[in-house]
Amino acid sequence: MNELLTHKGGQPVYLEDLDFIQKSIGGAFENFVRALTDQGERDIPIVLSGLARFGTYGFNYGVVAFGGRIFYVDDHADIDDGKHLINFITKEGEPRRLKNGSTVDVYKYEEAVWDSTGWSYEDLYWFNDELAARLKDSLV
Repeated sequence: MNELLTHKGGQPVYLEDLDFIQKSIGGAFENFVRALTDQGERDIPIVLSGLARFGTYGFNYGVVAFGGRIFYVDDHADIDDGKHLINFITKEGEPRRLKNGSTVDVYKYEEAVWDSTGWSYEDLYWFNDELAARLKDSLV
């Protein structure tokens, strides 16, 4: 893993240093998740736990790996609201005023939401099913 080297003597810290730290940790974690799920470069949602279906439109909460990242997915009530697909979105928030007078968002959030577009329950890849298949294949 890449790391920022620090030295005694009053080493200055720049915004690029913070970006480097963030990318180093995020990249290592992404590689770990991709290796754990054997996902490679494919971006297929992999259910790590939960998301048991109940009723016609209901789902329990769960945890899904997607694109080398791990997302918590809220439960979904058994109602026909047209939002029965899992979508992965990015949004920004936490506005801050800069010294030059402009205001910018400084946080980027990635989350899994129930939406009218995205992956259906049948499109999801189940991590436990894959582990069981691998175990069965190794015993045969």
